[in-house]
Amino acid sequence: MGLYTIYIKDIAKSHNETLEICNLLVNQYTNFPDAELIIDFSDCNFIYPDYALLFLCTIKYIEHMGHKVTGKIKLDANKNIVNYLAKMSFFEHLNVTLPLNSLFSFLVQKVLLPLI
Repeated sequence: MGLYTIYIKDIAKSHNETLEICNLLVNQYTNFPDAELIIDFSDCNFIYPDYALLFLCTIKYIEHMGHKVTGKIKLDANKNIVNYLAKMSFFEHLNVTLPLNSLFSFLVQKVLLPLI
């Protein structure tokens, strides 16, 4: 099983960049169905909701193709983007529970959270 990392900062650049990265992710799971996905939020302060939705739909499409998407979410101390996406139920749709509380900024310093 190989690791495949998606850097959210790359998705946050443009629609075309998002679609290209999503297409690469689908190809990755087509060629390596046991890949472990790392979603890396490092150095990303914001992502437009439509970019996040495209990424989420890509993961759901891969699951619909019969692949189980597992891996980890890499967070840093930037709580704003995580709270923003949590309000849109982004993590809920990935079946990930985050510790969103007053200690969150201390808890997520380079923490890897599992995707289920």
